[in-house]
Amino acid sequence: MHAFVALGNPGPKYEFTRHNYGWLVADQVEDRVRVRGRSATPSYELVIASHRGNDFLLCRPLTYMNHSGIAVANLMKSQKLEVDDLVVLHDDLDIPFGRIKLKVAGGHAGHKGLISIIRELGGSDFVRLRLGIGHDPKPPDSVAYVLQPFDEEEMQTLEQTIEEAVIAVMDLVTSDTKLVMNRVNRKLAD
Repeated sequence: MHAFVALGNPGPKYEFTRHNYGWLVADQVEDRVRVRGRSATPSYELVIASHRGNDFLLCRPLTYMNHSGIAVANLMKSQKLEVDDLVVLHDDLDIPFGRIKLKVAGGHAGHKGLISIIRELGGSDFVRLRLGIGHDPKPPDSVAYVLQPFDEEEMQTLEQTIEEAVIAVMDLVTSDTKLVMNRVNRKLAD
């Protein structure tokens, strides 16, 4: 069973920030599937869902971005999951805004949430749905950039990009990861 972990920060202050892109996608996924149950721990909220007869988990860490690994490790332990079951949805500075990319394994590129997950799991061999936010046009303060809300121009594109990410998640629930990766990443190259 796949466990989709949507990275973000809890609270209204962060709701529509670039760093909460994963949560925005998770919200839309949750709206389109059959929710079979919900639970919460101090470190995460969990939705047990089903899509086309396939069960999956949708998790939102409550530990704040920099400690996402604590929530992921707790989830993996409590649900008896393997690293192969994990798909992390996260914002990515290295992908242009309006694009998504699916990747298996790799580094963290300075992303604090990924750093925490890799540290807690002791490896990086999990699937990532990378949600492009592009680079700050006024570098070098990437921390301030990711904690800002999407701007007006970005909001016009955001709905379509979230739709593409939701389709990718739903496809991962029902299809082979490599097939989904080929479809999603081919679009990035277009």
